[in-house]
Amino acid sequence: MDTNFIIIIFTVAVSIYVIYNPEYKSRLLHYPYNVKKNKEYYRLISNGFIHADYIHLFFNMFTLYFFGGMVEDLFTAKFGMWGDTIFILFYISAIAFSCLPSQRKHAENPAYAALGASGAVSSVLLIAIILQPTMTLLIYGVLPVPAWILGIGYIWYSNRASKQQQRSNIGHDAHLYGAFYGCLVMALLYPSSYPRMIQEIIAWLPI
Repeated sequence: MDTNFIIIIFTVAVSIYVIYNPEYKSRLLHYPYNVKKNKEYYRLISNGFIHADYIHLFFNMFTLYFFGGMVEDLFTAKFGMWGDTIFILFYISAIAFSCLPSQRKHAENPAYAALGASGAVSSVLLIAIILQPTMTLLIYGVLPVPAWILGIGYIWYSNRASKQQQRSNIGHDAHLYGAFYGCLVMALLYPSSYPRMIQEIIAWLPI
C-alpha cells in the first residue's frame, strides 16, 4: 500500500470521526488565536486531517488520490528508500505552510477557525501540473482543460479570492499558499523541471 493511500485512509477516518464527534473537531481546528496565545502549534498540522463535511472531504481526497501517487513516485525516484518518508514530511509541511496567511491575519481573532487538507492538496496538484503540464484535466468532471492553463487559472483565482476572504468560508489563502509551496518545493528539489515544463508547453502550442 503506497503512502499516499495511507494518508487518504487516515484523513478519511479522522474526518468521519470528528464529523460525528464535533467536540473533538474543536481540539484539532486551526485556531490562530489559540496558536498564538496558548502556543498550540499542533493545530497548524492537525487541521489538515479533518473536514467540515463529506463533500469537503470527498473533493480533497479525490484530488489527492489522482495526483498524490505521482508526487510520491517523484520523491521515491529521487530519494530512494526515503522517498515515502520525504513525501509524508512534504505533505505535513504543506499543511502548516498553507496556514501561515490565516495565522498572521487572524492571530487576534478568537472567532476565526479553519480546517481541511486543501492547502496540502493544492501543493500536490501544482507539482503534478509542473510534471505533466499538457495533460488534460476535467473541471467539475466535464470541461477538459490543459493542466498548465488550469494551474495558471487556479493561482489567479485563489489570489483574487483571497483578497475577498471575509466574504467566503472557503480557505483561498490556504489554496494560494499551498500552490506556492508546491512550486517552491519543485524549484528547490527539481529546478530543471521548469525549463522542461516550458519546453513541453511550447511544443504543445499550435504554432
